[in-house]
Amino acid sequence: DRVGTDKIRNGPCLVLGEGICQKAAKLHKQLSKWGKSFGIVGWDFLNAFLTLQKKMKAKQAKSEESSSDLLKPDFTFIKDIVAGRPVLTYPLAKGGFRLRYGRCRTSGFSTNAIHPATMAVLQNYLAIGTQLKVERPGKSTVLASCDLLEGPVVKLKNGHVLWLRTVDEAKPVLSEIKEIIYLGDMMISYGDFLDRAHMLVPVGYCEEWWSLELQKAVEKKGKKGLPFSSEQLTTLFASPITTPVSVEDAITFSQQLKIPLHPKYTFHWTDISKEQLFGLRDALQRSSVSPEKIVVPVSIQDLEETGVKRTLELLGVPHQYISQEYLVIAHPWSVALQISLENLDDKKENVLTMLNPVLSLRDKSGTTIGARMGRPEKAKMRKLTG
Repeated sequence: DRVGTDKIRNGPCLVLGEGICQKAAKLHKQLSKWGKSFGIVGWDFLNAFLTLQKKMKAKQAKSEESSSDLLKPDFTFIKDIVAGRPVLTYPLAKGGFRLRYGRCRTSGFSTNAIHPATMAVLQNYLAIGTQLKVERPGKSTVLASCDLLEGPVVKLKNGHVLWLRTVDEAKPVLSEIKEIIYLGDMMISYGDFLDRAHMLVPVGYCEEWWSLELQKAVEKKGKKGLPFSSEQLTTLFASPITTPVSVEDAITFSQQLKIPLHPKYTFHWTDISKEQLFGLRDALQRSSVSPEKIVVPVSIQDLEETGVKRTLELLGVPHQYISQEYLVIAHPWSVALQISLENLDDKKENVLTMLNPVLSLRDKSGTTIGARMGRPEKAKMRKLTG
């Protein structure tokens, strides 16, 4: 009775559009918890709406029999793009920002962190405070930097492939970069996923995950035969990212304790096909192989898109391309590659399960996050009270 007219005014339009439609996932999550207790009924249609929304965002119609748990690309962040705001990587694209959960001193709610070397190889148009539109968990974010994340993998004009772990390593080669094969990590806090009612998605195998599995295995099987002393293990458990582990020690840990190979020496195996894996194995069989290095003689076929050169690039294996005749993989990557390809099982379904079963290799790629630049003019100080 307090409403004087039955004409639709802008208030209800805002509530429907900006409230119910855009925040449907949040609303449905909360009403599912306490809606019935408060006598709020009749909102079951939101579930059907969210299902339809997922299909539209993924740009594909899925049959009712298909699994709703499969991770689908979300194109929302680039559908309204305007000129002058570059797209960094497309939804779920290989080589995009690798999701890593966590927070550093300078990141947190709606503030993601990337490696400073990634900022450098992107010619510094991504800077601290730059606003990004990201594929998930949704909404926008601003950037911070964290040098404990995994840095980018780049290919130079001379064919060399480098994994850049510091800005100092990146600076001398900036003008020589031909392709960014992997952008490196993007660290997103768990709170962002919780706040946006987005399910947690798989992440790539990383040092802190490996450390927890190592600690559990040591508690169960003991320290006998391990390459680290009790004091070194304590340091490794407390600081898994900054404590160095050699490839030889990583293999010993894996073999003795039956845990996956250390993520530093795990390559992006899920990003290549079976045919590429077999081609890599064949190439190594005709190569000069030693613990110090692997020298692969190169033919024209090896330089094609399905050849061994591209396979090594997609795996993220640092190597040199010498005189357009040889690929040279130096220690420690030569050792990691050799041990991973031992006892290859051709009968398994996918590349990861075909590899050395003793190492229990994990997926290093996990989920990649699509991103584009947001509104540069909106970058501003984030102030905390207190």
